[in-house]
Amino acid sequence: MAKAAAPFKSELLVLVLCGGLDAGELVSVIEGLKNSSKSIGTHKRRELYWQAYTKLSSKVSSIEGKIHSFIKYSSSEDGEGQVEIVELTKRQRGLVGGGCEI
Repeated sequence: MAKAAAPFKSELLVLVLCGGLDAGELVSVIEGLKNSSKSIGTHKRRELYWQAYTKLSSKVSSIEGKIHSFIKYSSSEDGEGQVEIVELTKRQRGLVGGGCEI
């Protein structure tokens, strides 16, 4: 006998690392991510990502100057998501902006 599919979980965590873009550029990147998420399998899953990208865009559009932050979106099973902005430390800024040679 086949097992029933697991119930759909509506939890989502999106983490964006921004290393010096201004708000307009970052909103443009997030909108690009939103557009590319159109191919996500189910409507419910796609809706979760669209809510996340919409909230991320509205939150970062109010920031002035260059953004050096972790921008975290998290939603729980109740469907309410929230955006948290964590500024990078001076050391983290150096690591992000320093590049990597291989």
